Amino acid sequence: MEVIAYFDELSMHAVFRNIIINAIKFTPENGKVKITINSDEEFALVVVSDTGIGIPEDVIKKVFVRNEHFISRGTNNEKGSGLGSFIIRDFVRKNNGRIEVKSKPKEGTIIRVSLPLNFLK
Repeated sequence: MEVIAYFDELSMHAVFRNIIINAIKFTPENGKVKITINSDEEFALVVVSDTGIGIPEDVIKKVFVRNEHFISRGTNNEKGSGLGSFIIRDFVRKNNGRIEVKSKPKEGTIIRVSLPLNFLK
């Protein structure tokens, strides 16, 4: 199935690079990172899911908030600050899209990005 969406290539490249790198960073060896692309009547739906360490609910509430910085460690002790999350939320919004995060500690994370199929909307 072919899905065509309209967005700024540079900003959305940064969004998907950040999401995919984080999925890899927070998924242990032998875990899985899956990317799916679908659509509904209005949006292209890009979902990145992983079997990683997950994100606690209190952190999810802070993920897209300006000036909420937190340190988290990847599965190989890589350092994360949460700064990229606010930026990607802003980029998605500027492209008339939406971003959602669902996660459970020790089970993994699902990030869903919706981008308009129609440039005029």
